[in-house]
Amino acid sequence: MVAAPAAPVHHAAAPTAAPARIVVTLPADANLKIDGNLMASNATRRVFESPKLEAGKAFSYTFQVEYQRDGKPVVATKNVRITAGAEVNVSFGEDTAVATR
Repeated sequence: MVAAPAAPVHHAAAPTAAPARIVVTLPADANLKIDGNLMASNATRRVFESPKLEAGKAFSYTFQVEYQRDGKPVVATKNVRITAGAEVNVSFGEDTAVATR
């Protein structure tokens, strides 16, 4: 009797390093800083891609926006947690509190 060939064994792919993508929605006149670095853009939708991140670990970036509303400064900060290959949406806007400076 001839044995049938064994079915191929599929191993789960090992997680690999990959960048994360963060899409930020904010007023067009807002300055956006990522970990203190000013992002040069004035669009209402700004996309940031991280360097490759190690799979299986969490990382975070601090996003800060500054703009004027009705003559008053608005400043808001959000800490965004990301992982390799993730896409995260972050929104700043009318619900952002007005800073008192």
